[in-house]
Amino acid sequence: MITSKHDLHPTGPPVGAELLDTDALTALLAPQLGAGFRVVAVTPVAHTPGKRWVAVCQTHDAGGAGPDLIVKLYADPARAVRNHDVLEQLYAQRRTGWSVPRPVALLPAHGLSVHEAARGRPLDELLEPARTAALAASARWLAVLHGLTFDFQRRVNMESEVRKIGEWVILVSAEQPDVASTAAQLGSWLTSRAATFESASDATIHRDFQYRHVLIDDGDATAIDFDEVRVGDPAFDVAHFGANLHLLGLREPIADAEAARLAAVFLIEYSAAAGDRAGRNYDFCYAYTCLKIAKQLVRGRGPAPAPQREELARQVRLMLEEGLRWTTL
Repeated sequence: MITSKHDLHPTGPPVGAELLDTDALTALLAPQLGAGFRVVAVTPVAHTPGKRWVAVCQTHDAGGAGPDLIVKLYADPARAVRNHDVLEQLYAQRRTGWSVPRPVALLPAHGLSVHEAARGRPLDELLEPARTAALAASARWLAVLHGLTFDFQRRVNMESEVRKIGEWVILVSAEQPDVASTAAQLGSWLTSRAATFESASDATIHRDFQYRHVLIDDGDATAIDFDEVRVGDPAFDVAHFGANLHLLGLREPIADAEAARLAAVFLIEYSAAAGDRAGRNYDFCYAYTCLKIAKQLVRGRGPAPAPQREELARQVRLMLEEGLRWTTL
């Protein structure tokens, strides 16, 4: 159990992290969730310095054990409001086989957004034939999202993306000097392509769609983590999922033929549901995601588990090489 802000991060948490405490959260949420509600345990699960904390809370209510809740504490309260609004709009669109977590509470003054923990297991925890079925369900989930229209205001900004590409190359090169030339070559190609990038269509995109962000429960798919939702080219999501599938293949490992089959299942199912909405810019978005994954790896982020030392170097090198492969296809 977390009893003080000092338990959360030894180098000093941001203002407000003391709210990730059983008593503090109970006092804040009980007025909205009813008599008998209390938080009985808090476990921090993610921390992005200067941006947000994420914790999972076990709860009790008047009837006994209550649902687990995901609490997100944002350094910028406006992000809590925006992301909670996104989740509410998406939740209103849920249907058979397609869902998002149920939003529970928003406390703007504290930068807190709370939603119910989603049920299910991610694709990397499934064995065949459940894994193939999960890929198909994930593709169908994404096709539905791309068909929804919202006024989310945030859009993919290519000038911003070019800045990020340059920053990622510098970061990866500094942390893994042996791959600096590969990172620079990939970054140069991406920067050149970004200058002439034209979105194939404007769609609502998840922007961080990967195999651990889709949970499968009895064949139904629930996607999570909507902080990056915006309007943009569907290829960003389709290629992002594909590149992360390649990362999964490096980790398990999966034979090349099986990895190709899994990628094909996802693409075929997506195309059957959405048409060829992601074809024109797939190569750019896939190579871009490979560089992004390399950046995440050196920072200890991205899909768990985070690799260390030699395995970290191997995964970074192979993801960059995979990105370069797509620049010549």
